[in-house]
Amino acid sequence: MIKSPRYLNVKVVARSSRQKLIKIDDHHYRAKIVSPPEKGKANQELIGLLAEHFDVSPWLISIVNGHTSAQKLIKIDITI
Repeated sequence: MIKSPRYLNVKVVARSSRQKLIKIDDHHYRAKIVSPPEKGKANQELIGLLAEHFDVSPWLISIVNGHTSAQKLIKIDITI
């Protein structure tokens, strides 16, 4: 088994009325999340949403860039 990282650009819309992940193309997504962007709550909810969508454990997902920004670069370690 080989771990192959996948990188995604995700635009986060915090304080949305419901959770939703919208695919724009293979590497670009828009994520609507309920949590406010305070104390890492929005980032944790985003990681959970992505883990559910890609059917991977949350610890395989990391924010590479954009911890305090709405535009984020996400790394997902996928085993092939």
